Amino acid sequence: TNLSAFFDDGDGQFATDEYTSATVASGASGSYTLTWIGVTVSGPLTNHYLRIRLTTNILFDSPGTTAVDERSTASASNGEVEDYLLTALYQADLAIAKTDGSTTYTPGGTVTYTITVTNNGLNDVTGATVSDLIPAILTNVSWSSSPTGSASVTSGGSGSGNNLAATVNIAAGAGNAVIFSVTGTALASATGNLVNTATVTAPAGTNDPTPGNNSATDSDSPAPSA
Repeated sequence: TNLSAFFDDGDGQFATDEYTSATVASGASGSYTLTWIGVTVSGPLTNHYLRIRLTTNILFDSPGTTAVDERSTASASNGEVEDYLLTALYQADLAIAKTDGSTTYTPGGTVTYTITVTNNGLNDVTGATVSDLIPAILTNVSWSSSPTGSASVTSGGSGSGNNLAATVNIAAGAGNAVIFSVTGTALASATGNLVNTATVTAPAGTNDPTPGNNSATDSDSPAPSA
């Protein structure tokens, strides 16, 4: 049994390059994964259609009409056809890294973090949020930002206090990043570890399939006193 699927990229037709399929064993049940390669969405993200066909018939596509895949509409003696209205999502892979270049800090001394936000995904991201709740061990905290490539910061690019909150735009691809520099002074009375986590969050309507790199933590222990 052949499971055929067609995804409309936005032009209102099921073209030959919008087709994929999977083989379903007789009597089988369960989930099947369908993958499209090279299909890009044009126009609005809404009003895209997915057609699923399940039949034992062998369906044929005419090689001379690539704009329309005849398998999407061909008659079959058995099976089922279902249509779904979809809203497409942008796909990004936002990543964040944070370090102060040391495994220790000196009570009463200066600590400077470098936070780097990148986008390794397929689509540009507009309106991602970067946050860093800086521990109270650090005082007199301030930060600045430096975009690279076509990245930009729309709010929170610089500031002071222990709550960094920024909104950034980062195009997909190498060379596009926002780099934050965060500086503070450790309390002279500090005795515990200095643990600080920064996060980046994709905006609504953007899918990030690898959330494991959306936060980064730097941990320092107090340096031994002389």
